[in-house]
Amino acid sequence: MNTSRPALLPVLLVAALAGLAGCGSQGSDTASTTETVTDTVQTTDTVTDTVTTGGGDVNLNCPVGGLDNVQGGQTTVTVTGSNVDPSQADSATCAEAKTVARQATAGGAEMPVNADGFQCEPSVVSTGPDKVNWECTFRGADTSTDITMSFQVTYTG
Repeated sequence: MNTSRPALLPVLLVAALAGLAGCGSQGSDTASTTETVTDTVQTTDTVTDTVTTGGGDVNLNCPVGGLDNVQGGQTTVTVTGSNVDPSQADSATCAEAKTVARQATAGGAEMPVNADGFQCEPSVVSTGPDKVNWECTFRGADTSTDITMSFQVTYTG
């Protein structure tokens, strides 16, 4: 048996480690990359009616268009509210005024109608063509909220 061979293994191992230790410092090619990321953000402006929370008052003048059977197809709805509870604030907005006015005037109605929770009462001002004042009221069931929407329309034929 040759006993010189096992002694050679540690020498080869040390030589190999010494060679690896110098790998990164001599003649190595390194590449560097820089990445730039650009984010594009698109915004949309939204107009929102705000109502003072905690039983606030509301006073709005809301232009409403798209009214069928109404001369000019539009009117201005006056929205007033007192003690408007935060849970019912969405009932005192121009968006709600648009919904209520459209439902109240649909089909040229001139009789009391319930429009999205508002009780709407017409009052005929003149005939030929019919000019009607509308008053729509909302009263909170569990709160002291009172909201009134009033507007005038002249019906076509």
